[in-house]
Amino acid sequence: MPYRKCSKAARTPCCVARATWKCILISALHWSEHFGKETPRVIISSIPRRLERAGTVGARISEDSNLRSSVCSICLVVIAACWGCATTSVEHVDGPSSSVLSGFDWLVGSWIEEREGTTKEEIWIVPRSDAMFGIARDVANGKTVFFEYLRIEHRPEGVFYIASPKGRYPPTAFKMIEPPTSTRTRAVFENPDHDFPKQITYWREGDTLYARIAGDRKGVRSQQDLAWRLAD
Repeated sequence: MPYRKCSKAARTPCCVARATWKCILISALHWSEHFGKETPRVIISSIPRRLERAGTVGARISEDSNLRSSVCSICLVVIAACWGCATTSVEHVDGPSSSVLSGFDWLVGSWIEEREGTTKEEIWIVPRSDAMFGIARDVANGKTVFFEYLRIEHRPEGVFYIASPKGRYPPTAFKMIEPPTSTRTRAVFENPDHDFPKQITYWREGDTLYARIAGDRKGVRSQQDLAWRLAD
């Protein structure tokens, strides 16, 4: 349903009313993350009707100082509540992860390397629950020449690094054989049945992320070293 355009006199209260309901929706969605999914459905269903009515009652609000004061007060309370929810969410995301993979927090970030006309990027997001996800891409001459979907996943049989170069399915899984510790930002994964790579190692030193992939190429032992800096 298209929104009704406010008259010039009522434009400010209309906008405030609409902003109020947007804030209420955000609060409801935040609430639903913790207490279920029914609350936002009720509010969402009422929004078109309330937005439609906002254009009609806006003129009355603008003319009645008491009503205008009440609406502004309500808006301030709702916006403050939404701001508190938003602040809490951001602090939670940026803080230490509550995950069995929290030992990999050092891997989180956007990493980039530029060499010989090719830009290599690898991005990892904060681990949640039993997995963390990443993506890699190489860009040269304005074209994506390589990409890869990545994840580190906790399973009953251990922790695995799972790679899907160019979206290939099924992906290849490498079991972790050397986990990171509280004092060592390094992890080693291995799949002896795979040709190349057989082993993948990640480690971090300051704002530089390193990776080493090693295995057999046509029966010859081969190794490739990579390095990215933490993007600004």
